[in-house]
Amino acid sequence: MRTLLILIIALTVYACGSQKPEQTEPTEKVEKPVDIRTAVLEKQNIKDFFTLPGNVEAWESATVSVDLAGTVIKTYAEEGDRIAKGSPVISLDTSTYEAAVDNSRAALSLAEKEYNRAKLLYESDAVSKQTYDQALATLEQAAADLRYNSAQLGKAVLKSPFTGWLDRRHVDTGEYVAPGDPVAVIVNTDRMQLIVDVPEKDVRYLKEGTQTELFEAEVNKNGAEFTGKIIYIAKQAESATKTYRVKIEITSGIEKLRPGMIIRAKFLRREYTDVFVIPVFSVVDKQEGKVVFVEKDGRAVSIPVSVTSVIGSQAVIEQGLNEGDRLIVKGQHFVADGSKVQAE
Repeated sequence: MRTLLILIIALTVYACGSQKPEQTEPTEKVEKPVDIRTAVLEKQNIKDFFTLPGNVEAWESATVSVDLAGTVIKTYAEEGDRIAKGSPVISLDTSTYEAAVDNSRAALSLAEKEYNRAKLLYESDAVSKQTYDQALATLEQAAADLRYNSAQLGKAVLKSPFTGWLDRRHVDTGEYVAPGDPVAVIVNTDRMQLIVDVPEKDVRYLKEGTQTELFEAEVNKNGAEFTGKIIYIAKQAESATKTYRVKIEITSGIEKLRPGMIIRAKFLRREYTDVFVIPVFSVVDKQEGKVVFVEKDGRAVSIPVSVTSVIGSQAVIEQGLNEGDRLIVKGQHFVADGSKVQAE
């Protein structure tokens, strides 16, 4: 019985091994197209701008100080007052300086008499040349002393160096001041200027006399608020920042500005004509370089490109593309050269 069971199992195994597998027909692999979106290429013009913050300054600003020591006996203007060029700001006690002028006049009068006497005697050979020279030197010294003391007396009244506004007065009547002490700050805001520090990579695009648009330094602020004109570009960079100081005269809207405010200046870097302007994200980085894909006859075609400039979210392409080409702007990262595609 056991032998019979083994024989049955052996026959079954043999029969199964001798059967040939059924032949199957090979199936053809179907390429699934990649969904894409395209944009038709056309040449256009575009301007490349850059903006930088700047500091508003008065056209003229001066901290005036005294040259003499003395007590302030009078102030002529209050903070915020309009003050003309040459108008007095403060005056000091002049009694000491007036006395010095009087002494100088008396010394000069005496020196003139001594000189005239010595001159007559010298011409008659009654005194030596040395006596005459000493009298002349005394006269010249007395005249110089009178000029010096008169000039000092004139400094007792401090005057405005230009027409403007008395922005700050540091002293009041009765206060004592020493030489060099600041007395007042005078500003001329009839004209205003903007000072901008421009990096060396951009300063070469600027020219004196160029008109500029100026904006308030607020996030998402649109529309020019002011206008200006570049009047000076520094010849030498600042040693610490390696930036160039650019001075812009603000030509409109100054009534809204005050010295110390921060506003932005918009400068033209370059202007491109007859170029292709495409989304930056449509450019694909490959190992061999940058490429874009265009759709032709339902296939993706890879085109090597060189990006001339990036302006915001746009890339400027000057060569390699053709007008009318359908640039792939969606799905470009999922295709290769020759991939089957279908536009949405």
